Amino acid sequence: MDAVTDQISDAEMAKKMRKRLKTSFNEAFEAHDKAMNSQSDIAKYNSGILRKLEKAFAANPEIDLLSKLPASYTEALESFAKDTTQEHDPLDEAFPPAKWIKITDSGHSQPEVLSVPSHLQHLQGSGEVIVKASTLSKCELISKDGGSGRRLILKLNDHSIAKIVPTKTDAREYTTLTYLDQHCSEIPAPKAQGMLQLNGQDLIFMSYVAGETLEKAWPSLDDTQKAAVSTKLDHIFSRLRRQTPQPSQAWGGVGGEGCKDQRRKVRVSEREILNAEEFEDFFFSNPKFGSEVYIKFLRELYSISDVGENISNSCVLTHGDLRPANIIVQYTPNGDVDISGIIDWEYSGFYPAFWEAVKLTNCMGCHETSDWLLHLPPAISPLRYTTKWLLDLVWDVD
Repeated sequence: MDAVTDQISDAEMAKKMRKRLKTSFNEAFEAHDKAMNSQSDIAKYNSGILRKLEKAFAANPEIDLLSKLPASYTEALESFAKDTTQEHDPLDEAFPPAKWIKITDSGHSQPEVLSVPSHLQHLQGSGEVIVKASTLSKCELISKDGGSGRRLILKLNDHSIAKIVPTKTDAREYTTLTYLDQHCSEIPAPKAQGMLQLNGQDLIFMSYVAGETLEKAWPSLDDTQKAAVSTKLDHIFSRLRRQTPQPSQAWGGVGGEGCKDQRRKVRVSEREILNAEEFEDFFFSNPKFGSEVYIKFLRELYSISDVGENISNSCVLTHGDLRPANIIVQYTPNGDVDISGIIDWEYSGFYPAFWEAVKLTNCMGCHETSDWLLHLPPAISPLRYTTKWLLDLVWDVD
């Protein structure tokens, strides 16, 4: 009687186990069927594997299910995952994969095309260049605008990157990098390699600057290293500021892009600015910032501040957005910190001598905790242009 009871118990247990496993499989299938609706290759692959496992289990409930998994299962998943990442590449909207883009490497027939770096060229006939968009889609994404996602930086290889920005941004970064290479190549900045405009986007090709941002490195530096970085930046910007516009050259972008001022929004001058008075007019040209009386009062202070600062007509080459995130550093074997590059020249150009100091603290807040502000390079420190800096701060208050 006990043996019969044991046999029944074992049979019932096996039945319950089959039912439980069957339920688990069904739940897994339902989950993966939902995933398949998204056309995921991984979902399709796993669903097929589960069906094979179900058949194997139905034939032998005691089977070792792991033995039925393909030997290359993990590698297959990794391959599918890689393909899936490429399918959702952020470039897809602007540059659909597998689409061939035909341009020319000549500014005569298509003025919007300045040049294309050789590693993205495939010459076909006289002057024709073919660029395949999917080539860019396979590159490493090293930076993406957290807002719109329309500003991307792709690492093409160990020597080059492509910076992709909306065409309306203007080409001043490219023209400045070209200018630096021609007139003061000792400034550590990316080398311009080419630029093209396509589908409402600018692709700016430039050399890759190895290292890490000073923003990331700064907290780990000691006071001696911080002071050394400040000194090196002072030498760099003292050299940069020796570059001045030609007598008849307009202020602002070195390629004639005009003056740009970013605060509540970005403003670009609508006409050429050739002297300090015209720049002042541009500076105070937005009536939304204050009443007519308020603006007139500030302009009186603006003019008075020139006394003793000797900067009324001084115009120098300016980065316009210097901050730790735009400074790339590397460590030497003896522990020193070298400046390997100053990046992001979108706001650069010829501006009043005080402009670098004014824009140097654009991201400063009243609860700032980084002592970067205590190690600003002397050549461009607000301490040199105190009145102008304070006046700009007042002008920037809502």
